[in-house]
Formats: sequence, C-alpha cells, structure tokens
Amino acid sequence: MNPTITIIVPVYNVEAYVRKSLQSIGDQTFTDWECIVVDDGSTDGSGAICDEFAAHDPRFRVIHQENKGLPGARNTGLAVAQGRYIGFIDSDDYIHPDMYQVLLTAIQQTNADIAIVQSRKVNNLDEPFLPNPPIEYCIMNREQFFHHWFVEPFVSKWDALVWNKLYKHELIGSQRFVAMNPGEDYEFNIRMILRCNITVMTNQVLHHWVMRDSSICHHDGVAPHLYKVMQALEYCGIHCSEMTEKERAYYKIDIMKRYLKARRACKNNRKLSLKIKKERNTVNEGFLTNKNIPLHYKVVIGLMFYCPCIYDAFIEWNEFKARFH
Repeated sequence: MNPTITIIVPVYNVEAYVRKSLQSIGDQTFTDWECIVVDDGSTDGSGAICDEFAAHDPRFRVIHQENKGLPGARNTGLAVAQGRYIGFIDSDDYIHPDMYQVLLTAIQQTNADIAIVQSRKVNNLDEPFLPNPPIEYCIMNREQFFHHWFVEPFVSKWDALVWNKLYKHELIGSQRFVAMNPGEDYEFNIRMILRCNITVMTNQVLHHWVMRDSSICHHDGVAPHLYKVMQALEYCGIHCSEMTEKERAYYKIDIMKRYLKARRACKNNRKLSLKIKKERNTVNEGFLTNKNIPLHYKVVIGLMFYCPCIYDAFIEWNEFKARFH
C-alpha cells in the first residue's frame, strides 16, 4: 500500500546538518510515511549519510543525481512521490516529533487542502522546542488566506514557504517548482492557493529553521538576496490574472512591503541601491488609486514608501520589542 505522507528532502553539501534533519523525520510519532531524499550532486559526505538512513529504515529512499538546484531536486522527489499528502523539509532544518501528526490531523478534521504549522528561527542544531499552547485552528478560504499572507501583519511570516506545510497530493497534481532562486517557494504557493478551497493554520511551533551562514538565503549576503526576492515577486505577477480584484490588491500590498524591506537592506550598497530606485515607479504604480486597498494601508505604507526614515524607525522599534519577548 502507498504511504499516507511523502516527505521530500533535497540535499546538497550539508553533512553537518543532514543527520539531525533526517533523524527528526525518523522520530515522527506518525509513522506511515516515506521520505524521498534527493542528493543533488553533493560533493561532501551528505550522500553517504543519506544512504546510511536508507540502509537502516526502508521508509527512506535516496536518489542521487547531478546538481539541478533546489527546485529541480524537489521536482525529482515529486515525480516519484506516492503519498496522499506531500510535505517538504530542507536538509539543514529539523522538526518536532509531532509535526506531521498535527498537520495530518488538521487537514483531516477540517477537510482542508493545505495545513500549516509555525516555525522558529534558531542558530544551531541543539535548541529544543519550546512548549506549545493548546492547539487552535484558523480555517481560511482562498481570499482570506491571501489577505493573511500578503497583508496581515506587517512583519514577515511563514506563509510563503513550503517546509512548514502539508499539501494534498491531488492539489499539487502535475504542478512543479519553477527554476528560480530565490522565490521558488513563493511562486509555488501562489499556484497552490489559487487551486485550493480551504487552508488550515495551527498555532503550534513545530519546525526549526536553522540560520547558517552558507545557506541559500545567506551566502550572497542579505541585501542581494532581498533584491532578488523583490525581482522574483515581480515575476510572480504573471498569476495575477487568476486572482480576484481583492486578491490582486493584497498582492500589491505585499510587493510594496517587500520593496521597503529590500530598499532598507540595500541602502549601504550603492550598486543595489541604484537598482532599487529604478524599480520605484513600477512598484508604486496604481497603489494609491487601487480602490480595494484600505485607506489606512495607503497612508501607512505610502508614508514609509516616500519617507524611508519612517520605515527604518518602524523596523527598529519592532526589533527592540522582539528582544524583550
């Protein structure tokens, strides 16, 4: 019989991290899963560690391939996935033993197409999971989820990422990741939300995102990464024709927020700062005249857009508050 869940793990030169990641999957309290581990042309000992797990637990299947990048590795896993539900884990992160049990229960109890748990940024592989409050569900239709993702709150969340989610396999179907980096998760999730009816989000923090200097998001530096993200989101606008007017307005708000974040990150990089300024009119086009964008967002984001010092003060205040929580 086919497993209930397929977990896809792309691996590339993470020998210091992959054992912890795969062990956290092996320790899941929900046991009816297969894990497709795609060794994407690693040149260190990562592939051997993956083979070690497969030799001791038949639920792990390892595919060795020439390097195709993160989207290509995930697509390799999707091509052979047999589970009724699909999850993705990055090979330098680790998960709580109950993560997939919580996600599966959430989907089954609410008949959702996608279930989501919360994530926490950590600095190393030894940080324990903190106690969670009693579980709560937030059930959203398509428009409600786009609003949650793109609009509320102003600070970033985990909605655009794939590794804290469980998807119905039938929802994904023949859809695959686009070969873009960064932004592949964001673009993929836009397509998934456009196809789904119900999304359920839990309040449980069950995923640890390890902040390592050599990761895809960090090795080029924060400023270039955020500039590339902003460019990727402009590409994702090709899906706007499938959105309602309200959803397109929410998407416009997110583009403006990402622009502000990228502009702040790039302000000490003259070359990138000049590129950001060239994007100014394109990003801002139609924002103030869009009837579906609430007035208070036009005022707040507009002020931050035209007065960078206001946005800087907002971010610094949020960072100050975060240090005391």
